[in-house]
Amino acid sequence: MDGDSIRLLIGIILTVAAVLWITVTEKLLKNGWSSKSEQEEKKAQKKLFEKPEDRLASLSFIKMLMLIVLGSLQTIFLERFAEGFLLWFYLVICAMVYWLTAEGLLKMVATTNYNKWFSRSRWLVNLLVMICKPINRLKEKSLQIMNLSSSDIDQDNEILSLLDSIRVESDLSDQEYQLIQSAIHFKDLEANDILTPRVDVIAAELQADHDEIEDLFYEHGYSRILIYDDTIDHVVGVLHQKDFIQFMKKAYLYNKNISLTSILKPTVVAPPNMKIAVLLKMLQEKKTHMAVITDEYGITSGIVTLEDIVEELVGEIWDEHDEIEEEMIALDNQTYRVLAHANIDKVLRLFDIEDEFTSNTVSGFVIEAMGKMPAEGDSFFYHQLKITVLKLGFHRIHEVLIECTEEEQEDDLLIDDFVRSFEIEANEKEILF
Repeated sequence: MDGDSIRLLIGIILTVAAVLWITVTEKLLKNGWSSKSEQEEKKAQKKLFEKPEDRLASLSFIKMLMLIVLGSLQTIFLERFAEGFLLWFYLVICAMVYWLTAEGLLKMVATTNYNKWFSRSRWLVNLLVMICKPINRLKEKSLQIMNLSSSDIDQDNEILSLLDSIRVESDLSDQEYQLIQSAIHFKDLEANDILTPRVDVIAAELQADHDEIEDLFYEHGYSRILIYDDTIDHVVGVLHQKDFIQFMKKAYLYNKNISLTSILKPTVVAPPNMKIAVLLKMLQEKKTHMAVITDEYGITSGIVTLEDIVEELVGEIWDEHDEIEEEMIALDNQTYRVLAHANIDKVLRLFDIEDEFTSNTVSGFVIEAMGKMPAEGDSFFYHQLKITVLKLGFHRIHEVLIECTEEEQEDDLLIDDFVRSFEIEANEKEILF
C-alpha cells in the first residue's frame, strides 16, 4: 500500500471508532435517562441527564455525518482494492465486526464501566452539544413552523424501543409489558375508538312502563341505563338501578306518584374526537360513570363508560355475572373466527399488518374494503389473509372468518379501490358536463 492508501485506511478506522463511540453513548444515554438518573455519585453525571433531548439530537447529527464520511471513504477504498467476490466479503466482514464490537462494548460498559464511561465522555458530549446548538435551534424553529414538537415526534417510538430492550434484558412479564404499552398508547385514543355503538346501547324511554325498565336491568345486568325522551338522540339522564329500586318501593308502599325524572342523574356529553384521557378527567370531576357521545348534528353515536376507559389500560374486566365472549377464536393454526365488533387494528396486528383504517371495527373494515354491505359467504383477500363473512343480521355483520394463507395474494382491494375511484371520477365528470 502507498501512503494515500494507509491514510485512507486509518481514516476508515477512526471513523468507525467514532461511530461506535456515538452508538454506545447514545444507547446508554437513553437507558440512563430512564433508569440511571437515580445515581448520585457525581453531580456532573446527573446533570448529563437533565436535558437529554439536545444531547441525543447532537449525537444523532454527528453520527449521521460520520456515517456519510465512512461511506465515502469505504467507496474510495473499495474502488481501489476490492472487486467481485472480495467486495462482498469485505462488506460482510465489516458489518459483522461493527455489530459485534458495538454489542460487546455496550454490554461491557452497561454492566461494569458505566460511571467511568460517562466521566470520561462527558466533556466531549457537552462539546458536541455546543457545536450542534445552532443546528438544533434551526430544527426547533422548523418544527414550530410545521406545528410539531421534536420531543413528541419520536418520543413514543424511543420509549417502545427502550421497553423492548428492557423486556429482553430483564424478567419483565408479558402482563407488565402489555400494561406499559397500553399506557403509552392511551393518550392517543379518542372516544370514538372505544365507544359502545348506538345500536348496542341499552336505554329506555321516559314514558316506558316501570316493569319494562325493571326487565331491562335484570335482563342485561347493568347497574345504569340511559333514559331518553321520544328518541335516543334526546337523552334526559342516567338511571341507577339502586335509585330505581328505591323509587319502586316508595311507589308501591306509599302509593306515591313520583316522577322518574326526579331520580335521574345528569349526563355527560362529549364529542367523538375527545381524547379518552380528557374524558376520564371529566367523568371524575362530574362524579359519574357514563358519557354520551354525540356528533356535530346532536345525533347520539354511542356511550363510553368509566369501565371502557380503564379496560384500555388493564385489558378486559369481567365480573361474576358477565358472560365471557372471546372476540377471536383460533379454529386451527391458520384459521380464526372473529366477532365483527373486535378492534381491527388489534386483529391485524396479530398478523404483523400495521396498516391504518378509518374504521375501528372488523365490521367497518369489511364494509370499507368491499364498498358495499356484503352477503353471507362473501370474501376477499387482504395481504396474506382471506376474509369471509360468516354471519349477518339486521343489516350488520356479526362474525367473519380469517384464513392466513402462506403467500400474499393479489390484493383484490387495490383493484376494487381503483374501479371505485374510476367510477367516482366518471360520475363527477358527468355532473360537471
